Amino acid sequence: MSGAKFEHFLTDREVAALLKVSVSTVKRLVRQGPNKPGRMDLRLCEPLVIGGVRRWPRTKLYQMLGIA
Repeated sequence: MSGAKFEHFLTDREVAALLKVSVSTVKRLVRQGPNKPGRMDLRLCEPLVIGGVRRWPRTKLYQMLGIA
């Protein structure tokens, strides 16, 4: 598979650790969105649900957070 590009994904737990919030907060933000205008909307990262487990595309999440 020469030249194939694979996307890396993060779990809710890894996203929570990155944001320094609880896993339940990540789940709430996905369900309800940000609680105040102007705050980051995690849903824009377009998480995927694979086998009933949410996976976050690392590149989209890092881009939203401004991580190089």
